[in-house]
Amino acid sequence: MSDLQHRVEQFLYREASLMDENRYEDWLALFTEDCRYWIPSNREGADPTREVSILYGDHAMLETHVRRLASGNAFAQSPPSRMRRIVANVVADADDAGEIEATANFVVVEIRLHAQRLHAGRSLYRLVEHDGGLAIRYKQINLVGIDEPQENITFLL
Repeated sequence: MSDLQHRVEQFLYREASLMDENRYEDWLALFTEDCRYWIPSNREGADPTREVSILYGDHAMLETHVRRLASGNAFAQSPPSRMRRIVANVVADADDAGEIEATANFVVVEIRLHAQRLHAGRSLYRLVEHDGGLAIRYKQINLVGIDEPQENITFLL
């Protein structure tokens, strides 16, 4: 296994753990100030500026989302869902511009109001070197069942 592959895997495992543990501020610190975060509302996910998205935004939007979750005033997450994520099939490649493009499959198990839900998909990342480690410049989450009826996604993906 290459050093790059190992670093990216460990970074993505850490991100998953932070989300599972509701460590919102620590999760947000993984993103660059110029980041983009996107959950397309369709399978193609062509252009977030021209299509309806489940979520599309920048660092300021993520800050607002994290503040709301951390405040206890996010009533859809009061009490917070219990969750565990599995991250698998990580592939990482560096490009000539110094960015790392990575993909990973995920399964999220959510326990909320006495019901268990599964959310599965594939995430696409653009990572950069930042302060001696990696940081997320771009994250796109493609949910497998996006064309099926969805309940509100009220937690971090």
